[in-house]
Amino acid sequence: ARWTTELDRARYHVSPLVHQGLIYSLSVRGALRVLRASDGGLVYEKKLDLERPQVSFAEAGGLVFVFGAEGQALVLRPGERFEVIARNALGPLRSTPFFHRDAIYVRTHDRLYCVGAPAE
Repeated sequence: ARWTTELDRARYHVSPLVHQGLIYSLSVRGALRVLRASDGGLVYEKKLDLERPQVSFAEAGGLVFVFGAEGQALVLRPGERFEVIARNALGPLRSTPFFHRDAIYVRTHDRLYCVGAPAE
C-alpha cells in the first residue's frame, strides 16, 4: 500500500469518487471526507445534511453529485474547499444516477426522472 488513513468508523455504502486528484468518501452518517489521492492527507471533512447516504457519488460536467436515501441531492463544486452550488429533492432512492449528453437520469422507488435535455 502506498498510504493508509483512518476513516469514520461508520459503515460506507457509497463508492468513493476520485476526481482531479482528490478522493471523495462518504459514510452512512453523512461524514464527507476529501483526501489527496497522492498521499491520503485530509483536505477537508464536512458533515452533510443528507439522510442515510447510500447512493454512490456521480461526476459530470465538472461537478460532483451526492444523494441521500430519502432523495435529497447536493451538487458540489469539486476542489480543496467545500462548496454546495445546488440542493434538490426527488424521492426515496438507492440507485446511482447516470448522465447522458446534457441530462441526468435518476431512478427513485417509483419514478424515473430526467433532468435537463433528454437524449434524442
